[in-house]
Amino acid sequence: MPLARRKKVLITKDDESLQNADGEAPVYYIPQTGEIFKDYSSFVSRMSFYRLKIFQCETSGRGNLTFFEALESEKSEARMLDARFPEQLKAAVLKSVQWQIVGRLDHLVEAVFDRFKDRYFEGERVFVDFSTSTMEDESKETPGRGRYWVRITRVIPPAKEQTTNGKRKASQMESNDMDAFVIPHDIYGDLKIPAATVNEQDDPKAYVYETQLVEEGPNGTYTTVQPATTGDFRQGATVMNLHCDVLSRDRLAFSKSILKRFIRECVDRDAAVASPWVVKNEIALKYQITQQMPDDVRKGVDAVKRTESEKRKRVSEVKEHSSPVKRAKRATKAPLTEEEKVAKARDEEAAKVKRERDEANRLLLTGCRRHVARWPIEDLDVVLTQAEKASGKPICRPTGHSTSEFSAPEVFESFIMSWNFVTTYGHAFNVSPFSLDTLEAALNHSGDEPCHLIDVLHAGIISSCRSVSAGMVKTQAAVQSLSQEYDENEMETDEGVDITTLVTSLGAFGSGWEKKAVNHETWCNALVSILKEHATVQNMPTLRQILAHLLFKPAARDATNGASGDVKPAPGIKEWVAAKPRERYYSLSFELKVAILAFLCDLSATSKAVHNALDTCEATLTEMRKEKIELKRQQKKLADQIAAMAPEKRKPLNGSAVPTNGKGPKVSGEMMNEGDTPPESVGSEHGTEDLVTAAVAGMTMETTPSEAASDDNFASFPMLDGVSTPAKAGSRTPRTSLRFKAQDQARVVKKKEEPRPLTKQEEEELRQYEEEAAKVDRNLETLELEFRQYLLLSRMRPMGEDRFHCKVWWFDGVGCMTLLDQDGQHLYGTGKLFIQAPSEDDISLIDAKAAVEPSIGSRRAEEEGDGLLNVGQWAWYETPEEFEEYVSWLNPKGTRESNLKSNLERWKPYIVGGMIARHKELMLQSKQVGRRKSNGEIRVPYMNYVNLYATK
Repeated sequence: MPLARRKKVLITKDDESLQNADGEAPVYYIPQTGEIFKDYSSFVSRMSFYRLKIFQCETSGRGNLTFFEALESEKSEARMLDARFPEQLKAAVLKSVQWQIVGRLDHLVEAVFDRFKDRYFEGERVFVDFSTSTMEDESKETPGRGRYWVRITRVIPPAKEQTTNGKRKASQMESNDMDAFVIPHDIYGDLKIPAATVNEQDDPKAYVYETQLVEEGPNGTYTTVQPATTGDFRQGATVMNLHCDVLSRDRLAFSKSILKRFIRECVDRDAAVASPWVVKNEIALKYQITQQMPDDVRKGVDAVKRTESEKRKRVSEVKEHSSPVKRAKRATKAPLTEEEKVAKARDEEAAKVKRERDEANRLLLTGCRRHVARWPIEDLDVVLTQAEKASGKPICRPTGHSTSEFSAPEVFESFIMSWNFVTTYGHAFNVSPFSLDTLEAALNHSGDEPCHLIDVLHAGIISSCRSVSAGMVKTQAAVQSLSQEYDENEMETDEGVDITTLVTSLGAFGSGWEKKAVNHETWCNALVSILKEHATVQNMPTLRQILAHLLFKPAARDATNGASGDVKPAPGIKEWVAAKPRERYYSLSFELKVAILAFLCDLSATSKAVHNALDTCEATLTEMRKEKIELKRQQKKLADQIAAMAPEKRKPLNGSAVPTNGKGPKVSGEMMNEGDTPPESVGSEHGTEDLVTAAVAGMTMETTPSEAASDDNFASFPMLDGVSTPAKAGSRTPRTSLRFKAQDQARVVKKKEEPRPLTKQEEEELRQYEEEAAKVDRNLETLELEFRQYLLLSRMRPMGEDRFHCKVWWFDGVGCMTLLDQDGQHLYGTGKLFIQAPSEDDISLIDAKAAVEPSIGSRRAEEEGDGLLNVGQWAWYETPEEFEEYVSWLNPKGTRESNLKSNLERWKPYIVGGMIARHKELMLQSKQVGRRKSNGEIRVPYMNYVNLYATK
């Protein structure tokens, strides 16, 4: 099979659907490989792959071929090999190879070649070369042509007992037809037996071969020379008896390389240890080779496998335990006296105390239970050092706001995920974004006046569900689920509607609702239809409560006749009458409204509108990546141009720090602002010292101390300002002279690095470059914000995890939400940083580590404090001060917290900006509500929502 990148090309299997396909269905067929494809695109894709010039002929090694060229080359080589390799030798070679346990193919080829190179079979066409014969007297006696083509017509074994591979055969009968009972070259057996041993038992030189001359025909065929005369070929005879020392095969027909190719084509082997080489089934049948493994071979395979298993077991035992020699030495030691035992125990105790003390000191210094080469490491292995505690680093995580402050803590997660889904795909639902606080207030709305936000939101989501409903069979899932979940004869006597009445009332809904317009007036009826078609008690446990509340209301009673003038019901029984869903929705509880919204979000996730939004997202991300690459290229080009004209404004590269105003280095990757001053000149105090140090370090060893201290050399050193000159040259030490020379070199470096004043034209060009660079930076920042919007649209991801696997979420700036408005002011969606409790799997992981290191459990109680979160709980931070406290609590020595802190620091301006914007908005709304109440207006802020996408 042709190779592609040194691996065999696998032929694709036929599609299972083709087996049951109609016989007249059109298919696409590749005759060279036998592959069948159901569609044209798959056929073209496979053919394009086959026509690439990346394939290699496995047999000849030729490369840079198409698949079909490589396949034809292999077939041609196979035909050539089959024609050249002696037919009489094929069965013998394959029979000797069958069931051989040899590691490498090369070793197998070597053994087979040595076994058969001097053994010939009846019918073979070979060379006769008398120049290689040891009979020197015969070659000298009859000079002439020394190389002949002959065919072996008969193999005459030696007239003696035959032994093969240590197995002695029965003595042959003494008769004129003795060789008829002897099998020529019966040498099949273990190829690991040395050739000398085999030759002693079956000497190839003892065989006599009756040969006859052949001549080449017109088409490359060979025919026997007629008539047959016995004698010497060199004297004109055509038949001659010879030994193997003058016979040889054609190298194009039999050599190690040819033999290797033949064996590789005909045999195979499993990948298990001690697997024997096995002739392929069809070839074994052709040459009548046994396919049943002999018992002795099977025993050998089992023995090798046991040996390998025991060897691996011994190696593992050696690694776990000390060597037998050491154990023997310990066993032969003389027993210790009581005094020696006491002294040894005392030394061991002292060593143990010292190890514990050293480990405690190491923990105080490093903050880790194990030796580490570099930070960060696993977070649970990091502990606070005494120095970090003394510096004021927080030990306990700051307590945030918990879900107990939420109106319905049990549905908080569903509520926030529903808000995130709606605001992320706002363009698909034609609903402009709104804040989390606005949605919470709108869902809590229970007045008689409709809420515009609720109407817009539900109408948009339900409209997108049309494609989902149109593509599904109407199964009335709610009717079936309610009938199966509850007994049909069950009657609710206090707050519920009986199942029979509820199921019957659902019959009026669900007929073609997706074909009607969904607006602010009709979305409640469409909601009941959707619940009837798709909701079940399993995927919506509160289904019965929701439907009963939407479709029925308590009957109005008077004091005399009861409900509607009918017979007064029994005490405790509440009567219900049919109602319109729109009239009943706003009186639903907050939990049921969240359940409805979460169900609609799950259902609309499979709608065409959401799928189209995802497709658009992928295309937009691709364009953004290209644009980002181009902006990065422009940024680097402008930075190089600015650095060439003004080196002091060079940006940091590869994480280098930029000193500013002597206040320490900036964080790597930040650019120097226009207000920052350039680095201090080399003429200042610190600059001179640094250059002097560098000059001293850079002086070559050719300047010896004696030369540096000589009067002539010193007289040639100009002095720097502010450096006093000694009174006498003799009082100067070599080190002093060396320092003066270094100062002189520093002065030269200073003069070289002083920037040349720029001309007016160059200053104008520099200003333009700086403006362009600032513009590119602003474009990159804007692109980063847009990239976040689309990158998290398909799947929302947390900012990271802390040491105890609590996930940190920031939902702002995703989908149709933006972080900055057109004026550059911060916007917010939540204005909070959320902390989610670890999952059950994470808790199991922490418990497993706590079982090995018990201090982890106590650390979690200490470091999470009152803010300890259990599975399913949430907390959040909503002020900049709380955010700063949480970030300072994170320890960058841990892997998870290092990544989390990096992400939080990166987005800190927008997180804090959103928190501040939310606080300002809440303060403004509070003032507006107070002002409206004083004027007699009671309209709350969430009722003022305006859908900015309404005109789209």
